[in-house]
Amino acid sequence: MNETLSYSNAPGIWSEEQVEAWKPIMDVVHKKGGVFFCQLWHTDRASDIGEAYFPAPRLLTAHEITQVVDDFRKAARNAMEAGFNGEEIHGSNGYLIDQFLKDRVNDRTDEYGGSLENRCRFPLQVVEVVADAIGAGIVSIKLSPFGDSDDCIDSNPEALELYMARSLNKYVVLYCHMMEPMMLTRSEGKKTKGGLSPMRTTFEGTFIVGGGYNRDDGNKVVGDGDADLVVFGRLFLANPDLPRRFELNAKLNDLSPPSFPLSTHPPIPLSLSLFALTLPNQPGFNMKGGKSKSETKSSKLTVKSKAPKKSGKAAKDPNKPKRPASAFFVFMEEFREQYKKDHPKNKSVAAVGKAGGDKWKSLSDAEKAPFVAKAEKRKVEYEKNMKAYNKRQAEGPKDEDAESDKSVSEVNDEDDDEDGSGDEDDDE
Repeated sequence: MNETLSYSNAPGIWSEEQVEAWKPIMDVVHKKGGVFFCQLWHTDRASDIGEAYFPAPRLLTAHEITQVVDDFRKAARNAMEAGFNGEEIHGSNGYLIDQFLKDRVNDRTDEYGGSLENRCRFPLQVVEVVADAIGAGIVSIKLSPFGDSDDCIDSNPEALELYMARSLNKYVVLYCHMMEPMMLTRSEGKKTKGGLSPMRTTFEGTFIVGGGYNRDDGNKVVGDGDADLVVFGRLFLANPDLPRRFELNAKLNDLSPPSFPLSTHPPIPLSLSLFALTLPNQPGFNMKGGKSKSETKSSKLTVKSKAPKKSGKAAKDPNKPKRPASAFFVFMEEFREQYKKDHPKNKSVAAVGKAGGDKWKSLSDAEKAPFVAKAEKRKVEYEKNMKAYNKRQAEGPKDEDAESDKSVSEVNDEDDDEDGSGDEDDDE
């Protein structure tokens, strides 16, 4: 958006020339099997482009707010024209959307200020227009309710995160990218009393966290079921082969500008303006089966390290139940299969996500009811399995003699699993 220049040399997506410039980049990413999301932002008073003079910030008029919302819509369409697979709306880090959300900086007295509903009005208007423009199934948002960038602080971040989670469920966005409380500024990590667990429980889409994570933290938060994915920013800038280094548990480069292969600028903000990610195999948004070309290529990378390969990957407990899918993703399971039959030549993940999101929004409550019922059934089964799992964890591992001499009841339990009851993968 040309009204907010953000940072020096930041990429844009508002002009026809920029759209054309992105296309060859998209081609390279897609040929490698990658999925590329464009992050749409309006930095407003957080802009930093050197020594230029700017007047003191002022309140946007209602007409200007409408214009900004439309700018997001235009940028969203431009990104799809350029070949991006989806888009993430930036509502974090003290940027414009974050300024509306937080009550310390939002001192408006109109329909965009004061109450929680009013402060969330503009952000949700942006979500709505972007979802309408390109399809909710490929739209996401980044938030930081506990953040304090540029004094954007809220007096009740717990209420803010829950309100946004419930509201986002109505638009059926693909994922929510949340900045963890442990990373409140761009260069400093610190703990807070609050956390993201309530939002994780409430939000029905894919839940992504970021902010100060390292390899062990990332493995733990995903392993504990508190997130589906973890985002890494500066670690990737300093270590382009980060997945391989994580796999080997190899030493990482220092997070200082000389170690960044693409730039010698001062420390870059944790949030990147654009990023590529591969989502987990979930209904309506997954790549072709098997390893992608990029995965195959990365497996050939070599990193000098004395760490044995076997110790690199954190062990995952295969017995831990997987979180159940929401009603929308239950719907997408059926929709994706039907879409593949109806459009055998169209393998675009963006097309599937857009078509599925649009179809879901058009359904009446009665038409959605069967999928809601299936999702609720899976939720009940998940909670049942989790109780059993937690009980086994509390009892601790059994010794080898006891393991080799299984009781009849254990064998019966395994037989039940083979029959399909308690199937942990029923949401895939």
